[in-house]
Amino acid sequence: MTQKRPDPDFVQRLAADPRASVWVAASAGSGKTKVLTDRVLALLVEGARPDGLLCVTYTKAAAAEMANRIHKRLSDWTQLPDHKLRDEIRHLYGGSVGDEKLAHARTLFATILDLPGGLRIRTIHSFCQSVLGRFPLEARISPNFQAMDEREAAEAMGLARDTVLTAAQSGGSALAEALTAVTVRVQEDQFARLMAALSSNRKGLGEALQQPGGLDAAVARLYAALSAEPGLTEEAVIAQACRAGAADEAGLRHAVEAMHGFGSQPNKDKAKIIEAWLNGGPGTRAATFGQYFSAFITAKGTPNTKMFVNKVAENSAATPDIIAAEQDRLLLVDSRLRRQGTALASEALLRLGEAVLRAYEQRKRATAQLDYDDLIHKTAELLTADRVPWVLFKLDGGLEHLLIDEAQDTSPDQRAIVDALIAEFFAGSGSHADRRTLFVVGDAKQSIYSFQGADPEGYRDWRRHLDDRANAGGVVDGIRPVDMQVSFRSVQAVLDAVDATFAEPPASVGVTDPDAPAIKHFAAPKKAGLKGRVELWSPTVPPDRVEADLFAPPGEADEIAEADATQRLAEGLAVTVAKWIREERLPASNRPIRAGDILFLVQRRTPLIDALVRELTARHIPVAGVDRLTLTEQIAVMDMLALARALLLPQDDLTFACVLKSPFVGMDDDDLFTLAHDRKGESLWQRLEKMRGTNPLFEAAAAWFGTLLAETDRLPPYELFQRALIRRCPGPLKTAAEAGRLTGRQALVARLGREIEDPLEEFLSLSLDYDRRHVPSLEGFLAWFAGGNTQLKRDLETEARDEIRIMTAHGAKGLQAPIVILPDALSKSGAQSLPLRWIEEGAAAGLPVWTPSARYEEPVAAELKEAARAAEEREYRRLLYVALTRAEERLVVTGRLRRQKPPEGTWYDLVDRGFDRLPDMREEPFEPVEGWSGTAKIFETGTPGPEAEAKQENASESVVSPEPDFPSWLTTVPGPEPSPPRPLVPSRPDLPEPAVRSPLDSSDPLRFRRGNLIHRLLQTLPDLTVGEWDGAAARFLARPAHGLEPDQQTALAEETLRLLRHPDFAPLFGPGSRAEVPLGGLVGRPDGSVQSLSGQVDRLLISDHEILVVDYKTLRPAPQDPARVPKAYLAQMAGYRAILREIFPERPVRCAVIFTETPSLVSLPDGLLDGYA
Repeated sequence: MTQKRPDPDFVQRLAADPRASVWVAASAGSGKTKVLTDRVLALLVEGARPDGLLCVTYTKAAAAEMANRIHKRLSDWTQLPDHKLRDEIRHLYGGSVGDEKLAHARTLFATILDLPGGLRIRTIHSFCQSVLGRFPLEARISPNFQAMDEREAAEAMGLARDTVLTAAQSGGSALAEALTAVTVRVQEDQFARLMAALSSNRKGLGEALQQPGGLDAAVARLYAALSAEPGLTEEAVIAQACRAGAADEAGLRHAVEAMHGFGSQPNKDKAKIIEAWLNGGPGTRAATFGQYFSAFITAKGTPNTKMFVNKVAENSAATPDIIAAEQDRLLLVDSRLRRQGTALASEALLRLGEAVLRAYEQRKRATAQLDYDDLIHKTAELLTADRVPWVLFKLDGGLEHLLIDEAQDTSPDQRAIVDALIAEFFAGSGSHADRRTLFVVGDAKQSIYSFQGADPEGYRDWRRHLDDRANAGGVVDGIRPVDMQVSFRSVQAVLDAVDATFAEPPASVGVTDPDAPAIKHFAAPKKAGLKGRVELWSPTVPPDRVEADLFAPPGEADEIAEADATQRLAEGLAVTVAKWIREERLPASNRPIRAGDILFLVQRRTPLIDALVRELTARHIPVAGVDRLTLTEQIAVMDMLALARALLLPQDDLTFACVLKSPFVGMDDDDLFTLAHDRKGESLWQRLEKMRGTNPLFEAAAAWFGTLLAETDRLPPYELFQRALIRRCPGPLKTAAEAGRLTGRQALVARLGREIEDPLEEFLSLSLDYDRRHVPSLEGFLAWFAGGNTQLKRDLETEARDEIRIMTAHGAKGLQAPIVILPDALSKSGAQSLPLRWIEEGAAAGLPVWTPSARYEEPVAAELKEAARAAEEREYRRLLYVALTRAEERLVVTGRLRRQKPPEGTWYDLVDRGFDRLPDMREEPFEPVEGWSGTAKIFETGTPGPEAEAKQENASESVVSPEPDFPSWLTTVPGPEPSPPRPLVPSRPDLPEPAVRSPLDSSDPLRFRRGNLIHRLLQTLPDLTVGEWDGAAARFLARPAHGLEPDQQTALAEETLRLLRHPDFAPLFGPGSRAEVPLGGLVGRPDGSVQSLSGQVDRLLISDHEILVVDYKTLRPAPQDPARVPKAYLAQMAGYRAILREIFPERPVRCAVIFTETPSLVSLPDGLLDGYA
């Protein structure tokens, strides 16, 4: 019997009723966000306190969207005429609307604006952070804690892992033994993933380790769960199996004689192996046990049925039974080996993981930080612990109505938080009109985030649990169930295809309840009769095998064939899309198809995405790109990293060559050859400096790179990268007139396109974040950047830009598009799984079971593996539901075949079976490009809507929109800051500072303290009388804090006093001299320019006949010749001299520099300073 479409308005009013607690099962596209918004508005209209509402959403974007909708509606209410406002409120939930309620509704917008912090619409993590911030002591955390982002958490986990591994490598401890046991069983690339898998379930692991007995007791429970024996090694099991008397040796010798006498050659070969084993001693038997075992048992772990031919059994009736008995014994030994091997590996991983997690927790406590999981776990612990009941009392007093969005994606801990918050909601509420309410909206069919703890089975159990609590509390009719089956998104053809796909097992398993009727969707009245189209295209196939290259690596031919099938699929899809945009119209909207109408959904990021982007771009079809980028794979970011490495080590010719060929410089191969050829040992950078006058491009490149190189040591990474991007660079033009026309950013965009803007901005954001959180260092940034998560999640949740979107089905949750294409429906999206499972029940709950290879898989691990595989299959089908229901008017499903047989139950198979259930399905020939042909199954119903025009003229081929006509000042690089700046700030030298002494130089252990101590004495002794200098210096240097030996104290005092009594500069340290004197002014340069100078002189004497100036330099090597004083110091002192000459033109100015490390005083003659100011 045909089901009747429910009235969507009536269903939504039932859900928005503010007087009832409601559980909404909202199918895809049924207006979930609108119902949530209506519910909040209805509660506010009915008089609920705005600060008594709490709405918990899944993402920040959903929270912002909901808040914006509520503010927009309330804002509109302030201006609507009475009759329209009355109708709108009545439409919310069907209640009566009197004048008092109408007046109250008009005041709500102002009330919300005045509410501190606004309406409480938050993500679960944001709510937990606010709760912990209110009750930090009760939660036993630091009051000034900070929430870590994913990158910070990964960095902290990496440091904890490195700390533990370093400690374990010392050897001789249980930790060292555990590390050895793990490393011999795991591949290098899997170790980090194992640690990440342990971390992801650290709450359960932590609870298991907190039980009485701690780690050792947990290990004992693990062995018991695996039926293994603690302390028993695999070698011991083999030794026991090989000892004398363990096997029926007499019977086996009889069988060997029979096999030699009557068996075939393979039988005789096995007989030799058995005989050699029987004749060996314990050591020999243990060493050859593997070969002996393989003679009886196949590689699949089953008894070898071909050990002897029939003639052996005919002539020796006892042999079959003897062989069978030994096979049974060996299978028992193998089972025991598997249990012990798994137990030993799991124990080692558990001990190592416990140490890593303990170090991770210690680091977080030391830095007062919590990661995202901590926010949830600690809030759940706080709200469920009996020790602090007043926390719930305080929270309960301010909470009247709780709304939960996307409830199917909640984890058990998140549900525990909700249970605690509503503990008093249903206690004795009875029939009170002002009772508190719970509103939950979700859809088990769309639960696709199991990797974050989502559990659809637990979600369904939670619904029954809450309903039982409401009934027990006296709530009339319990929690009202509301099913929303009407889609405002899709036309009926798409919905019929979805219903047919999931009508029966296996597609329905995991998507619908086993006892529930088949799912049924209805299009909203406005879309019910509109035309829709669903297509299933034949997949691409790999080309025929060709004769393999004898020297090619194994498997290369298959990889090339699969790549060809992928390329053909991408090419065919791009050709088809281009034809749609040129010639076709949307089936329901009946307007020309635009690029922005099309959404590609893939299961995971594969080379198909790159091929699609490449083929679409080649046909001038605008593409928004993909939803997630790896920064280190973006060419613009690679150019920035190459520039950074070259600035750190200009002698690295390969990296420097990359910079020269990048858009920043734009050299071609001929230019590079000219530089590189016949260098005679010079680096490319040295050669470029030598040849800079021979070529305009070489001159520009040398000047550009040299300027950045001079700034590298004194600028933090963010500032350095910004200067590289905003400063004019040589590329990509070559003539002297054109060079330097573009900035670094413009040069990158000119060559690589606008799509580099997002990764470039994210790269700069990361560099700024590094500068804020760490000591700024370019080398440190590069190591930090390489070691962290460098993925960029791009916001494609808008159709405002007329561009094709390509994203994963996970990322498309909540999105929609007129046309949706599933191009990889013949693959399985399950992530590469690790052989690590978790025991969920019993005494060993929360402990890991690790099978390093299939060789060690025993019954417990096999059962856990099968349960995990079944759960992955169920989520795989739910992900298909999400993908199919993103389509509004047209849906296309296709894929590519591989050499191997495709797995069972792919998206393609499930949709194909659904097509068989659809009426009026037809097939048409299909050949978008040469090499890809077959049939297209098509299901089409409805009639086109009224003809509509496109928002923009539908050109024969979509092209990228031209650049807007920006005003010239917007793209002009700002000029230099005025000199001097306003207000005046301390100046920085244009010349690079000389390097400090290396901290690795061990020639003088006092070199760092000496400079600082002498500097302090030079600063303070002149304030005393000359007669007090010796005693004050001795007392200061004798302080225990300085750690100086008596002879060292004497030497330092003598060196300092010798400087103070220098015959040429002694007056500088006598009466009338001044310390730390500020100087500022404009200084003329020899080239005619004017420089602003603002600084502080260490020592200054202004006498009647001359002026003496001295500046101290610490931790710098002291030159013997004034001409070898660093240029930066000469420029600085020349500037001071120029300012003092302007103030005192009639007096000579003498300058000197004191290098405190030696110490020595270097007088600077006027002739040396004249070249600087």
